[in-house]
Amino acid sequence: MASPPPDRDRPSPLDDLPRGFGLDLPDDEWLERIRQSRRDPQAGAVGGYEIESEISRGAQGIVYRARQPNTQRHIALKRLIAGSFATSDMRARFEREMRVAAELHHPNIVTVYGAEIVDGQPNLAMEWIDGKPVDRWAVGDARTRRGVDESLRLFAVICDAVHHAHQRGVIHRDLKPSNILVDDRGQPHILDFGLAKLMHQDDSAAVHLTRTRDFVGTPAYASPEQVRGDASAIDLRSDVYALGVILFQMLTGRLPYPDDRNLANLLHAIQHVDPPPPSSLAAPLGTEIDAIVLKALAKSPADRYASVDALAADVRRYLADEPVLAHPPTAFYQFRKLIARRRLPFALGTTVAMLVLALAIVTTVLSFRLDAQRRSAVEAQQQEARARQAADEVTLFLRGMLASVDPDQGRGRDVTVREVLDRAADEIDKRDDLTPEVDSAVRDAIGVSYFRLGFHDLAGPHLEKALDLARAAYGGSHPIVAARMQNLANFLRADSQLAEAQELYQQVYDIRCAVLPAGHRDTATALANLAGVRIERNDLEAGEKDLDAAIEMHIAAFGPDHLQTVGAQIDRASIYQQRGQTARAADCLVELMPRVRAAFGPQHSRTLQALNNAAVSLRQCGRAEEALPYLEEAVSVAREIYGDEHPNTINLLGNLGNLHQSRGELDRAGELLITAMDRARTVLGPTHATTLATMNNLAGIHQARGDLPAAVALLRESLAGHRALFGEKHPATAISMAGLGAALMDAPDAASHYEEAEELLLNALRFFESAFPPDHRFRLTTIKHLGRLYSPEKMDAAEKLEQIAAQLPTDESD
Repeated sequence: MASPPPDRDRPSPLDDLPRGFGLDLPDDEWLERIRQSRRDPQAGAVGGYEIESEISRGAQGIVYRARQPNTQRHIALKRLIAGSFATSDMRARFEREMRVAAELHHPNIVTVYGAEIVDGQPNLAMEWIDGKPVDRWAVGDARTRRGVDESLRLFAVICDAVHHAHQRGVIHRDLKPSNILVDDRGQPHILDFGLAKLMHQDDSAAVHLTRTRDFVGTPAYASPEQVRGDASAIDLRSDVYALGVILFQMLTGRLPYPDDRNLANLLHAIQHVDPPPPSSLAAPLGTEIDAIVLKALAKSPADRYASVDALAADVRRYLADEPVLAHPPTAFYQFRKLIARRRLPFALGTTVAMLVLALAIVTTVLSFRLDAQRRSAVEAQQQEARARQAADEVTLFLRGMLASVDPDQGRGRDVTVREVLDRAADEIDKRDDLTPEVDSAVRDAIGVSYFRLGFHDLAGPHLEKALDLARAAYGGSHPIVAARMQNLANFLRADSQLAEAQELYQQVYDIRCAVLPAGHRDTATALANLAGVRIERNDLEAGEKDLDAAIEMHIAAFGPDHLQTVGAQIDRASIYQQRGQTARAADCLVELMPRVRAAFGPQHSRTLQALNNAAVSLRQCGRAEEALPYLEEAVSVAREIYGDEHPNTINLLGNLGNLHQSRGELDRAGELLITAMDRARTVLGPTHATTLATMNNLAGIHQARGDLPAAVALLRESLAGHRALFGEKHPATAISMAGLGAALMDAPDAASHYEEAEELLLNALRFFESAFPPDHRFRLTTIKHLGRLYSPEKMDAAEKLEQIAAQLPTDESD
């Protein structure tokens, strides 16, 4: 196809070159301009201002720091960088900036003091702002990085200033961090209206300045319509987009698009690539911030906030714990915001986040779309209608549940989350008019909420019923069924029902492999969960294989520093710990800790897990002093966000007691362990893994103090529990065997327990020989106990142990 003929009436970007360099002037006039342009304003004064230093240069202007002698006031003086060679377009743009800026009077827009022509050049005298660009102010360093709320409050003030300009018909079009300075009082100031567009302008010169042949703005902050050069589409929503980029950068420390150094890639990304959610780069931000930022960054202006004022209003709603308009208005989202405003007791900051995670299935029910290639169009429409109906019914149920926490109906009384859940649980049991889809969604939400709050005995029945109902409603291989399975498996795993949890995790993984695209993030999560429970069951080879595959999938889906990837690497270190490579595990976790904090924040359960595992590994390899700060931090945070009765707090408290025991601080260790065991028995039950592990540790305190009967009683109970929970071939069971065997040797009636002690120690040694390296501390300690058992009166200990070692099987399955 032939190319269209060139448009001779359309000006070319090359047309301005001769005029820009003055080549179209007579020789005498050109030389005079050369002489004028070479005058250095830094050598003296410009008009009535003394030049002190050059501050910055842009594409068209240069800014100096200057002083006004009669007032001793510092000002910013802006001149055209082309000097005497400035074209008429350049001068018109500069003069328009003077007019626009002079008409804007707002405390957060730089004040214009005056304008004058000096040596034939226009000069703009403006308020001097001694500050830093807003992105540098927000990110700072490790000591000065601003919190999310502080950054959002300042951002709302910036929006107010931009909105002020919009109300006066001025679109900035070049908003970027370097054009927003924050002073030492924490106040932002917007400057540089050189590319401003007047929304109601009859001036033909102004129209010429913004025609499509001129790109306006800074590429990294330009909206898709600016990048396309579509001047007719540029309106105040283009400034909304730029503010979205700035907010993204303030909160994450980076731009939304990674290829900003490659202009072609950047321009393509701005027009065609969706930016990542900010929370994928900084976990504490959450879905509400994602919704606000991504709405501002929408490709189509129609999908953005209609005004900067609307953007600021949503930011302020977030700060006030009110529902954010950009967020999908699900009933459970409204529930969360209502609770936050009421500031109910029960560690609501964490609890509410858990509720949102638990109740996200409501949105899944509403938005789920069937794969057209897998099902017929008629069936898809039927399923769509069912999904909508289910979502409507869930919403009606939740509205009734939430009535008790409405300030008007609650009559001012604080209602706890537990009370709301109890009321919902009681109501759902009475209802016989709900469809299986609705009943399943509500029970799943209630069960997960109970579980996250630590009420395991209440969580299990709801999660089991939710899965049964989902299977009845959707069949056996459906994403919602997989989601219900995963929630139940999470509960079973935490409740030490590891075999049942592994079976469900395997089913979740199989379903997601079948119905989701290859490498999908949900499939990676399922594989990581399956790996984790295998590791806990001491199936280290299979667990390691699955976990490495999950890490590769996480990196491909999220990147190396995403919370999913970092979380899987925490689990990777636990394999070293299980294998007795405690020093390697400790070093890995200590090195990983900054990335954990950056990905999850200080109050996430994964952060507490990493702190705990690092402390345990450090203690086990003899670095107790290094371990103490990690566990003290973890216990303090857990008490703050969970309370004293939560399983996570109980487990951490027991580990802190064990650490004090290894430091020889028996009194402090005893206090902590007794408290932990009493709470574990009450909250988790006598046969829970945490309760049994605490028994072992407390028995060690009794043994160190010489109270052998108390130690033996606890160890017998612990061994019976571990056998029932894990079987004979598990590290926890072998540890209990060795501990009980050693205690029986030291008991007052040790002679009567000789054969029992020998059998326990030999069985423990057989397991340690098969599972751990030769220098593992459990193996060496058990051999030491056997050496004491086979005293010289019986026979030479070394000879006897050599015979034992020769008899030990090498096959792990034996």
